Amino acid sequence: GTNERDAKGFCVFVGNLDPSVKWWDVKKLMEKEVGPCYVTGIPYKNKTGNWIGMHVDFKSSEHADRAVKELNQLEFMKRTIIVDYARNSSQPLAAPPLPPPPTPPAPPSLRATLDLVNKLHRQRDIPEEYYESFRLGIRANLDALARKAR
Repeated sequence: GTNERDAKGFCVFVGNLDPSVKWWDVKKLMEKEVGPCYVTGIPYKNKTGNWIGMHVDFKSSEHADRAVKELNQLEFMKRTIIVDYARNSSQPLAAPPLPPPPTPPAPPSLRATLDLVNKLHRQRDIPEEYYESFRLGIRANLDALARKAR
């Protein structure tokens, strides 16, 4: 969720920084051009591990507005930087969206499992003493599901 300071527009994200840039370089730039600020010392990385930037927290929304208006697209230490309003401290605007998690494969249905057990029994791949136990267990689960569905 968004914290109160971000919601009021006090926090900006500074992106496309050269990897050699340190947090104090950004702090010096922001304080010289805009005003007092706090810079998170934790660089943000995208899903491939490439460094993408850091957050700068100002004491007022006016300072944040000024940073976005005056410093976005500024040439800073060999790069054209991006300065934009931060969504919240853990999800900056400049961060690429994460891909959705993979969908786990669906488990085989009980009916398909029963069919497989019957097929393996016919091929004599399941010993007789196990076959009846498997078949009865699967059948009981199928019956219980049918009762629930009613």
